[in-house]
Amino acid sequence: MKKISQLLKLVKDVTSSFLINQSIDFDRMESDFDKESAKELIGRLKDPEERKKRVGIALEIDKEKQNTWKNIKREIDPQPKLNYFKIFSRVAAIFIVFIGIAYFMYNNKPAIIVQENSIANEEIVLKLSNGDTQIITGNGQSKILDDKGVVIGAQTGKEINYRNNSKATSKELVFNELNVPYGKTFSLVLSDGTEVHLNAGTVLKYPVKFLEGQNRQVYLTGEAFFKVSKDKEHPFIVESNDLNIRVLGTSFNVSSYAENTNISTVLVEGAVRLYGKDEVYSNEKSKLLEPGKKADWNKENQKISIQKVNTSHYTSWINGTLVIEKLRFQEIINRLERHYNIKIINSNKKLANQVFTATFQVENIQQVLESFKTNYSFQYTIEGDTITIN
Repeated sequence: MKKISQLLKLVKDVTSSFLINQSIDFDRMESDFDKESAKELIGRLKDPEERKKRVGIALEIDKEKQNTWKNIKREIDPQPKLNYFKIFSRVAAIFIVFIGIAYFMYNNKPAIIVQENSIANEEIVLKLSNGDTQIITGNGQSKILDDKGVVIGAQTGKEINYRNNSKATSKELVFNELNVPYGKTFSLVLSDGTEVHLNAGTVLKYPVKFLEGQNRQVYLTGEAFFKVSKDKEHPFIVESNDLNIRVLGTSFNVSSYAENTNISTVLVEGAVRLYGKDEVYSNEKSKLLEPGKKADWNKENQKISIQKVNTSHYTSWINGTLVIEKLRFQEIINRLERHYNIKIINSNKKLANQVFTATFQVENIQQVLESFKTNYSFQYTIEGDTITIN
């Protein structure tokens, strides 16, 4: 019985070490187990593939954790006729399983490494440099590790911060990629202090640490607002499709969804220059954008048109406000699908070409549709997350 108690205490302590990213006391294992068992346990705990298996067990348990926990308790409750020495001899297998299970004994759940094909498209997903992926929960806290187990960033709620990652020692650029699904937004603080707000349906690829003597370059699909830290020696470049947006220190919004004809850049303050992805940068070949203006880069002919705009209309999404200004309903559908994580099927061709201006803050999708109906009569049905307009 004493051995079982020691085992359970060790399981709890090791699990705690995993969750707060502290080193595991392997010497303690060697004192609690025989040399051969300790060697096997240490090897399996360090093995990345074994870690994936443990997390897989944890994910399965989370689906029905209440019932599962009752079963676990029933299994581990001591029975008078059990042979504890036989149980202890199988400790290597039991111990590995318990590491996955004990994850759920803690309320402060970290991001979970999972295989990419098991991720639902409703989750915020962080892809690491080694190809592993983590599910990021909007109310969670976790440490972001590199492939050597070194802490390179920290997640608190709806933000990941890479700014204080001085332990990242790679001499080559190492990239992470964040995928924000429809219906959600998220924020990043990059290693130079640059703040990035990511809108729904957005993917951003970025270095976990910018390197001395190199441009600060990131890769965007979707929509993001950047507040770039000033650094004259290291220009900040956003590459989106065939367009490069080059800045030194400024605030601007970029919208580059796949279904859009244009890549739109709205400058709030500072200055940016736009030029083709395959072009060598120069002042002569790039187009200067001034504050309070929007540049539309046509993806087909790669021509730029610039106009003066109210910048708040293009940045209000950061605070959860959906602003629609003189848009065809067919274009509005795309925004509604991203904002509310729904599917809209529109069979009303006349409605598709109607132009609307509107602002929505706390309205649900049904209230939004009813608002449009006051200006143009149409019928719709809602089944699950699909809306059909007739």
